[in-house]
Amino acid sequence: MTTINFGTSGHRGIVGEGFSERHVQAIGHAIGHYLSERFATPTILLGMDPRQGNSPTLKAGSFSALLAQILVSWSVNVWSHTVFAPTPLISWAIGHFGLQGGVMLTASHNPSAYNGLKFNDEWGAPAPVEVTREIGVLANRYYDSPPARRGSQVGSVRLVDFTSDFANALIESVQKAQGGQLAPLLDKKIVVDVKHGTAAPVWEVICQKCRLRDYTILHAEPRSDFGNLETNPTAPGALDDLRHQMRILGADAGFAHDPDADRHVIVDESGTVLSPEETAVLILYHLVRQHQPVWGIATTLASSLLVHAAATQWQVHFEETPVGFKYFAPALKAARLAHRIGLAVESSGGFSASFHTLEKCGFLPCLWVLEIAAARNLPVSALREELHREVGTWTFREVAIHFDPDKKRSLVDLFKSVSPAQLSDQLGLSVTALDSRDGLKAWVGDNAWMLWRLSGTEPVARLYVEAPTGEETSQLQHAAEGWIRSRIS
Repeated sequence: MTTINFGTSGHRGIVGEGFSERHVQAIGHAIGHYLSERFATPTILLGMDPRQGNSPTLKAGSFSALLAQILVSWSVNVWSHTVFAPTPLISWAIGHFGLQGGVMLTASHNPSAYNGLKFNDEWGAPAPVEVTREIGVLANRYYDSPPARRGSQVGSVRLVDFTSDFANALIESVQKAQGGQLAPLLDKKIVVDVKHGTAAPVWEVICQKCRLRDYTILHAEPRSDFGNLETNPTAPGALDDLRHQMRILGADAGFAHDPDADRHVIVDESGTVLSPEETAVLILYHLVRQHQPVWGIATTLASSLLVHAAATQWQVHFEETPVGFKYFAPALKAARLAHRIGLAVESSGGFSASFHTLEKCGFLPCLWVLEIAAARNLPVSALREELHREVGTWTFREVAIHFDPDKKRSLVDLFKSVSPAQLSDQLGLSVTALDSRDGLKAWVGDNAWMLWRLSGTEPVARLYVEAPTGEETSQLQHAAEGWIRSRIS
């Protein structure tokens, strides 16, 4: 059994079990080995969220101090961020300062019992599969056989804080995308729930620079237990505090993030949540209306048909990839090299643009939508209604189904072997096509689909279903959920 597994976004595990000093030590050696073979004097940026074992001051005995110590032993220079840092900040700084990579100690949206480690390459993008595969092989070797004490040639440690730099760059990016001018935000009221994670300092700078006078940041203090809040902002109940505060204040919009702020949720003034795909298409529509140089949009197998319909209608490039933001990097690079605007979105709340970072950023879509609403003098709800009049509507749902870890191998084999005819018989539906690039996606006609996908970090099967109406989606969900449960019972 593989001890260290780099899934969709790094290695994660429960602290003391799947994530321990031994794991950090092995992964540190693996990253150090990888970098030292490719760069003469590599420099990386180390960031972290406030999970158990993380210390931005590199406190003795912390995962952070151990990781820095191991990396410098491989002659890697470590810039350590002295404030708990969002993942998109680390990604932006890698590109801005021309570093050779970055490491984040975070388990992203997972509960507080988890910690994790992910590696971004010299583009600032999540490391591609071939890189994480190599690091994973090295890490498992070093987990069982740590290298002997290394020589005296070591890298250096430098303490840095790029909070204001990142926030200013974010604002400038949105300003350019808006045609060089930002709409005034003086009269806007917003509420942001940062879940006791990393996002509060960045939002403070954004609000001050954009002269947002009426803003409220909920759960701002970093805490290792995240105040026992639901850390996934897209999960049921995760927005209760946000909606409650919005109602009290009469807010124009509400935003929420996961602890490392690479995910986002936008809530309009009525309390309605915009799906990530709605947010992306809203932004795409604005760019098309403004005759901006749009390259296109990338999304995943688990994302709404709304994105494809919009790209088709507005005649821009469209790409669909397996789940994982790392798969968007080629599309975003292509847009960047063409000096055009490329967007990328995934249904779990990941979004970025080619001019910003090649990693998902929770801040960018929130500020951008707020600016579009201000520029057009419309509430966010009106923007959402407008895009659906233009493109159409679908009903999308996601369900998490837990299973015995021993069932995982049989599910993987099933997804690879089942045929459309077999699945049609078992579901009682007409399955017209299958895609097994990432889990199993089944098309039902041209306008509806379902996807079963296994989590890379938990014994969970994620079921995604979508159809033009709520009734049709419910029928798909009932059939798809029954099918997967019959295979894991």
